[in-house]
Amino acid sequence: MVNSIPSNFFLKVSNFFSSRISSLLISFLLIIFSFSYGFSQNNWDQFRGESRNGSVNIPESTMRWIDPVMLWNKEIGSGFSEVVIADDIIYLMMAEMTDSITGHEILVAMNSLNGEILWKTPVDTVFIDVDDWGDGPRSTPAVDDEAVFCLSASGKLVAVARSGGEVMWEVDFTSQYGSTIPRWGYSTSPLLYQDLVIMELGGTDNHGFAAFSKADGNLRWNAGNANSAYNSPVMIKINGKHQLIFTNGPTLNSLSTDGDSLWSYAMPIRSPMAIPLFIEPDLLFVSAANHAGSFIVRINDEGPEEVMRSSLMRNDWSSSCYRDGYIYGFNVATLQCIDATTGQRIWLKRGFGKGSLILVNDRLFVLSDLGVLTVVEATPEEYREISTTEALEGRSWTAPSFSKGRLFLRNHTRLSIYQIMEPADLGG
Repeated sequence: MVNSIPSNFFLKVSNFFSSRISSLLISFLLIIFSFSYGFSQNNWDQFRGESRNGSVNIPESTMRWIDPVMLWNKEIGSGFSEVVIADDIIYLMMAEMTDSITGHEILVAMNSLNGEILWKTPVDTVFIDVDDWGDGPRSTPAVDDEAVFCLSASGKLVAVARSGGEVMWEVDFTSQYGSTIPRWGYSTSPLLYQDLVIMELGGTDNHGFAAFSKADGNLRWNAGNANSAYNSPVMIKINGKHQLIFTNGPTLNSLSTDGDSLWSYAMPIRSPMAIPLFIEPDLLFVSAANHAGSFIVRINDEGPEEVMRSSLMRNDWSSSCYRDGYIYGFNVATLQCIDATTGQRIWLKRGFGKGSLILVNDRLFVLSDLGVLTVVEATPEEYREISTTEALEGRSWTAPSFSKGRLFLRNHTRLSIYQIMEPADLGG
């Protein structure tokens, strides 16, 4: 009987079988129960998730928290690409090296049940970091029904068929549009809208921002003058109308989905790497690691109006999350909660280094820059730590991803998947 299964079922299964059967079978049992007992499909199909804000809400009636249980892990190639998950398939970019200085950047499809590689497709030669921060791809793929769209660190935008991994088309930012490879490689991640792939291009002659056809890679529109940068576009919707938001240098830009300029705003910060955070219905939070920190604008028919500025939240490459009037994120290397109205610091916690985080319901999943996973209650009352897990080892600069009760973690050498929820109808 389903209702007779205890609430700590996953942990008991893991403990019971860990000395008796392989980790592959453990993961099979745990995930099969998740699929069978109540988790609806929950994709994380682009950078920062479906809403591009690093947050997801699962109906409380359908789930129950458990302490993180590792399902499986495997060695992978280097890179900083987030894990994306669509229809229970993992898509991930990484380097596949021939020797210490040569190789390819590849797009890989894996079975999320056990890490089995379904296909892998080379998309470019490998990017070698001049400062030894780490080689390989930086950008995170985006997935639709037919294809995966990915950008190499050297500027090749490639569409790959989901069904078998065949290359459908490719566009070279440098040779075709005069874009210049940034010092640490292209990091901007594709944004999909209807039949378009929207990119920060950084090209010459009004090719700062661009949209390409999903079907064939043809240029559909181009706009603005902007250098290659490390940020990614975000789409917002205000008063029923979509806007494309780009940050580049000192300017916050808004374009229509046809590429027409709607407004631009001179930011009090410069060159943010963290993605802008949309706070419904009409606020936009933008942050960078320089001294000015962060600001919020309210967007109305006349354009943006600054309503908050704070030097107490300075996101480096790690983006923040929002919940119920408060922003949670990294002030460079310190985890903080600030009031979204006043910008005042509510609490802080050191010890994570330059970590990253996502928000699932009312819990923050914080990954330190050395691979320690800490679960924190998302509350302004105080810093409340729920659990800590030694999840990865070594430099861990990529934010977690979430799908179907599972947390997907990667660093420069390893991919690890943890169960963090069980369906509520398992009883207890």
